[in-house]
Amino acid sequence: MNKKIRRCLSLLLVAAMVVTGLDFVPAKAAETTYTSGDYTYTLNGDDEATITKYDGSASYVAIPSTLDGKQVVGIGDGVFQDKKTITGVNIPEGIKSIGHDAFAYTNLQELKLPTSLEDIGYSILYGVKGITSIDIPNKLKIARSYGNGDGPFAGSKIKEVTFENGITKIPDNVMNKCTELEKVSLPNTLQEIGEYAFDSCSVLKEIQIPRSVKTIGHDAFAHTNLQDLELPTSLEEIGYSILYGVKDVTSIEIPNKLKIARCHGNGDGPFAGSKIKEVTFEKGLKKIPSHLFHNASQLREVKLLDEMTDIDSYAFENCTNLRSIELPISIKTIGDGAFSGCTSLTEVLANKKITSIGKNVFQNCTNATIKVAKYTDSMKSFTDAEQNLEFSNLEYTDTVDKVIEHEKSTYEINGSSASSYVVMNLDYALKQKEIKNVKDMQLVVKLPATSVVNSIKLDGVALSESEFKITSDNKITIPVKKSTGKCRIYTTPNVDGRINSYAVLNYEKDGVSQSNIIGAVSENCTCLTLGCNDDVSYEKGEDSVSVEVKGYGISGKNVEIYVDGELVKEVMVSKTGKYSTDITLDYPENFKNYTVKIVSVEKSGKEAELSKQITTIENGPKLSGVSLYIEAHDYKDGHKTFDLLKNDGTLKYITFQAGKPYQFSIQYENADKISRVFVISSRGGYSRKLEAKWDADKNAYVTNGFFGNDASYVPGNLSIEYVAKPDGGTQVDEEENVTLTDEEKASIPENWREATAEQITDTESDYQAEITLKSGDVVEYSYDKMTLTEYAEELEKKQAAQSGEEDTELNACSDLSEGVGDIIDFLKVFDKEGTAKDIGKLYDFFEKDGFSRYTMGEGDLAQDIALVKTELNADTIQMYLVDPKAVDNTVARYIIKKGQSTTQKTIFDLFGMDSSTGGFLVDSANSMFSFEGNVINLLWMKQEVMSDQSLSPAQREAKLKEIQKMADIAAEKMVFTYIAGVIGVFGAMALPGSGVAIACGLLALAIKKCIIPMIESGDFDDFLNGKLSLKDMIIRWIIDPSGYVYEGVTTNRLSDVTTTLYYKEKKTDKKGTVWDASEYDQENPLVTDEAGSYAWDVPEGYWQVKAEKEGYETAYSDWMEVPPPQTDVNIEMKPLAAPEIKEIHSYETFTKVIFTQYMDPETVKNLTLTDSQGNSIAYTLSYDKSEKDAAGNVFAKEFTLTYDTPIAKGEKVTVGGMENITSSTGKTLAAVTKSDVASEDVRI
Repeated sequence: MNKKIRRCLSLLLVAAMVVTGLDFVPAKAAETTYTSGDYTYTLNGDDEATITKYDGSASYVAIPSTLDGKQVVGIGDGVFQDKKTITGVNIPEGIKSIGHDAFAYTNLQELKLPTSLEDIGYSILYGVKGITSIDIPNKLKIARSYGNGDGPFAGSKIKEVTFENGITKIPDNVMNKCTELEKVSLPNTLQEIGEYAFDSCSVLKEIQIPRSVKTIGHDAFAHTNLQDLELPTSLEEIGYSILYGVKDVTSIEIPNKLKIARCHGNGDGPFAGSKIKEVTFEKGLKKIPSHLFHNASQLREVKLLDEMTDIDSYAFENCTNLRSIELPISIKTIGDGAFSGCTSLTEVLANKKITSIGKNVFQNCTNATIKVAKYTDSMKSFTDAEQNLEFSNLEYTDTVDKVIEHEKSTYEINGSSASSYVVMNLDYALKQKEIKNVKDMQLVVKLPATSVVNSIKLDGVALSESEFKITSDNKITIPVKKSTGKCRIYTTPNVDGRINSYAVLNYEKDGVSQSNIIGAVSENCTCLTLGCNDDVSYEKGEDSVSVEVKGYGISGKNVEIYVDGELVKEVMVSKTGKYSTDITLDYPENFKNYTVKIVSVEKSGKEAELSKQITTIENGPKLSGVSLYIEAHDYKDGHKTFDLLKNDGTLKYITFQAGKPYQFSIQYENADKISRVFVISSRGGYSRKLEAKWDADKNAYVTNGFFGNDASYVPGNLSIEYVAKPDGGTQVDEEENVTLTDEEKASIPENWREATAEQITDTESDYQAEITLKSGDVVEYSYDKMTLTEYAEELEKKQAAQSGEEDTELNACSDLSEGVGDIIDFLKVFDKEGTAKDIGKLYDFFEKDGFSRYTMGEGDLAQDIALVKTELNADTIQMYLVDPKAVDNTVARYIIKKGQSTTQKTIFDLFGMDSSTGGFLVDSANSMFSFEGNVINLLWMKQEVMSDQSLSPAQREAKLKEIQKMADIAAEKMVFTYIAGVIGVFGAMALPGSGVAIACGLLALAIKKCIIPMIESGDFDDFLNGKLSLKDMIIRWIIDPSGYVYEGVTTNRLSDVTTTLYYKEKKTDKKGTVWDASEYDQENPLVTDEAGSYAWDVPEGYWQVKAEKEGYETAYSDWMEVPPPQTDVNIEMKPLAAPEIKEIHSYETFTKVIFTQYMDPETVKNLTLTDSQGNSIAYTLSYDKSEKDAAGNVFAKEFTLTYDTPIAKGEKVTVGGMENITSSTGKTLAAVTKSDVASEDVRI
């Protein structure tokens, strides 16, 4: 601002105060002035003079050191201001202060400040063009600044400044707004850089800070053009916002002596408002100071040192772009709010030894999961802090000082879907040698803060409230005395989310209090889910199609199902927490989208809703069969096939077979439209994939492997996904006529689908067309054609013009400005002819923001990018990423698919505008627009409106609404790039020499601001990974079945046994009733599978199992109480028939005898062998001793009788002595004899 204007404003302020009747009270009485020649001066209390006025006209002014014998110590405000005749001046030693504007608007060519100078005012060289360098004396302590921030050299042409050797502190504001400053020289005596010292030195690109500096004040380098900044190793204290507004410094190293990081009242730390994306730390730093990166919103990558021990409070608060952090093994303490507000944080890799975590460390980090080793102090600390955990390591390391016998001690969740509680199962056992060495034992269990404890049982006995304690942070302490025990804690989680909990044994040993971790759990507890297929196939002519909708909810609550906002069905959640029903989609069309929404309640009682989009596809892939073939010795014939597509409304039970591969067979109608198929297993909130390959012989997709290549993984609910074959993509012929796919056509709003276009102008520099929509509205479409280089230059000019303005209100547009900068960088890769000058940079542009993570993933986009990398040239990049003429352009297809939803919303959000008017859906009130180039013009228009201080609030709002109307169409422009050819204006998007210039620029913006965030949030999975064609087959994988049925020995399982479950409410009830399992989506009775297993999930009560099979005595289990859950209820059945010899086979050296039942070996010794002459044959009995009954008794079916002396081939052998031989059940063998003729020995 001109200094004369500023002074006039001050006078006007005084005048206004007089006119408005305000009292004007001067600060003090006017000082006495004295005149000596051309100088007017005042005296201070020490009788020292300060010059207040100069009336001379000399070109060279030698300021006197004394006036009237008085020592001159100061030059007052504006003393030489506007004295344009002055070209030189000599300031004598002894001058201690220079007032503001002292030499403003003079023609000085040089200025030497006296070494005695201590205090300098603002703008002393404002408007002075001849002075380009200045030396700052070492005694300077104070540099004054104006209210707008102008420092002593604001408005000057100073390009170089040197600070005199001996100076220890650069005063606050000394170079503030010295906008021409290019070079700074600092001495090694310097210890402190003051506040705002170099603020707004907008062309300053570099500065070398000597290693003597210990303190840097706040905003010291704010709004400069620094390209890099190296903090000195001597630095101990740093102020807030030192790089505020600095765009090019993107990485920083923190010195190891740093102790203090100052924070502004709004939370801004030293790097708030900067573009710092990566930080490293100098070796030797032990503690990250509090607030160091508070509000450093661009920070993405942090590399912590292995020697660090502490992260202080709020160190990384509101680092909203920080996505992951690895905490090295040395970190012990994390302070309050250290990562609070890091909203993009998804992964924290924790070490094993974190012992202290403050309050709200990860507050508002809703997507963050801490990965931590299970049996560690860190696990306990994070669980105590109520953080979401995922176990990165399950290994348990036993040591001599631990008293727990790990193999017999467990802690796990038994979630009962048949009741509202979750059971925490805790079993513990001490090492035998430690039993006498410990005392004062206590089980301590940490539960989530929201969990409610209903009851606790210890060794089957319910505890009273006086027998355990619960603290305010939900830690349960249970005193125990036995060396082994079983504890069951029945809880209600109350909220959705993960259940993180641990159990420890506290005790005293050798007079020292100690603690051993027994176990920990991290399980997903989701209340409301929605499952349905992504695509639904229908046949042409059908007026409706049925879709299954299913999921989980709160037992007994209703789930309302809506289609496109209309309530179509209500269904009640079963007692197992499951719902399932069919809905009808009316009038399906090819690629027509329907929005399915469910509404129900959460455990907290609050209403919740979920929604999903379903697309109908004419003659699309349709799942027709899914079967699972498992090989296992437990099954008949060694294998079993399960029909998984059969839906009879009941739970499917499959016994888990560790180490046996999963052989799925998946059949589709219209399978020729599919490229890949996956089976997805979901359990505990996590998913694993198993890809199915096409088998032409079976006409099916088949698998033969394990989920995640993990043979020990127990599957969960199963889903089937497919990836559709590319449909050819947008076709563009040589005349730029566009042919869209059916899916692309379906994505165009109806109002535009039948639009027509009339070309008005098409020259080398201009294009104009009128588009008539189906509604009759006319849209004028025009722009100025430019080469890529011209386009980049135009954007740079506008960007530079914006960045040079003062007092702009553009915080909301910071992302936009960054996006424009990215587009400029992208366009600069091309020359005027549209050829890429640096292929590596072109590829790097796409790779740098995250695509590299997906080059090995699934889906066409990842494959396209991988091809770009292997065939690195301009053509491949254009073809695979941005060119609509490409045969299979994945990005183009994706943007079209998302054009009316996610992409549109993201671009509107980017502009900070309301998207409610709906993009293409233009009404008559705003149907005439001129784009004048491209969508980026709207960015500039908005910035200009926001920065125009002459506008009233009403005017600003009106202009923003006008821009909003333009954005209704402009935000769709990247989609329009690929559909405009349908209505004859494709040429409007092509630029001379480039073909796809604007497409490149806008796609660059879309990739950075839209697609990458969607990839990272998971929204892109639908496109990359495929379409759900079968969601959540609810399968109960039996690890510990309710039990099995056997005959004789436990390995001799009986299939096809009818097991019936009886229930009674009280133990004292005399008779039970057959349980109605249908209320719980189960069946009763059950028929045992090939493994002889059966399983039910039952609520509380008393239960008994009855087993029935033809040819066997009916068997019953004992009555059992639930809870706790009952497993290993194994029932032995006894055959009704007496045992018999099934076969005998005689040889030269032995006879083999096979029975129909398992026999008692002690009685089989009574068998006799005789030859054809009736002579006894002595033998030794042998048999398999590995098969036992539940009590551990050995029984066998096959026995070998080895002769003491071999017999001749053809000799008759008779087996007798049957009357004293009994089976496993005590039944006696029928008294018969069996004979065989000895054959030649079988050699094995």
